[in-house]
Amino acid sequence: MSTPSGLHYDHTRLAEVLATWRGMDPASRAHRDAVNECLMDVVASPLIRGTSDPDHEGMWEADVTGTGLTFTYLPNTETRSIWPLDIS
Repeated sequence: MSTPSGLHYDHTRLAEVLATWRGMDPASRAHRDAVNECLMDVVASPLIRGTSDPDHEGMWEADVTGTGLTFTYLPNTETRSIWPLDIS
């Protein structure tokens, strides 16, 4: 998953995070759609869509609208990549 600007997720890590979340939270279709929308928004604008975690330098969080879930990630502007950490 990437954008025309060249930002991209680490695909292996994204698959791991999604599998872990799905295994722990067999979410409804609406929640899965909301998570997918959040992932697309973050990859398009990671520093605008999310907020910096003041307790963990470099870590960002984005609320998944309407779900009570948060997507946590590490953006790297030098490599144009996003390292997914967690969905919970």
